[in-house]
Amino acid sequence: MLDDRNFLHWMQDLENILHTKTLSQSLTRLAMSRETIVQQIQEAATREVENAIVCMCSQAVVPANAGQ
Repeated sequence: MLDDRNFLHWMQDLENILHTKTLSQSLTRLAMSRETIVQQIQEAATREVENAIVCMCSQAVVPANAGQ
């Protein structure tokens, strides 16, 4: 069940939905012991960068009839 999602997503849900901050350390330790923490952080960072690029590109598009 824990492998279904990235540990960062679990932490976000626990903190935002259940308002628990005490489990973050335990989830981090679990991810470290399973040697998945670096990979999961890199994946999350890559998604954030890709989303930022898409957002920047969509804002840069100017409609053909702009200024008319």
